Amino acid sequence: MQFGVCGELEIGDIADRAGYAYLECPVGAFLKPREDEPAFLDSLNSFRTAGLTVPALNCFLPADLKVTGPDSDPAALEKYVTTAFRRAGKACVNVIVFGSGGARQIPEGFDRKAAHDQIVRFCRMCARSAGENGVTLAVEPLSKSDCNVINTVAEAVEIVREVDHPAVRFLVDAYHFFRNSDSL
Repeated sequence: MQFGVCGELEIGDIADRAGYAYLECPVGAFLKPREDEPAFLDSLNSFRTAGLTVPALNCFLPADLKVTGPDSDPAALEKYVTTAFRRAGKACVNVIVFGSGGARQIPEGFDRKAAHDQIVRFCRMCARSAGENGVTLAVEPLSKSDCNVINTVAEAVEIVREVDHPAVRFLVDAYHFFRNSDSL
């Protein structure tokens, strides 16, 4: 069994000395999807020299890049997603976790069915790019205090089944699972 730790490059040396096998860090900190290719290559080189692998990434989307609601911008999402998954493939990342509570939060008064459909469309867009680059998107249920959509395993499974693509799965984070009193 391997143990990893969530954090950015700054904790890599400490994690390595403590015996951790890998680092799970935010997409923005590692892949730099909003920055140019040289910024990503510098980041990749820094992580490779740190000694820990980075097989999984979290914090997929920044809060200002909305998946749901009237401010969702499919073209901006596609540009970000395409860049992130291409770079993840180059960096040998296996999984990108789609928690991103701020990005997927349904705005007050917005139709929940329309938001659900936006999430499914977003995950299908991710599926294509993830699959082409050998990466899996893991849909993560979040606690109700962090987000107002996809709060249970059942909701995550529903999204994954609707997307129906081998590059889209779900994960269960014990913290969120127990905060929501989800059923075993």
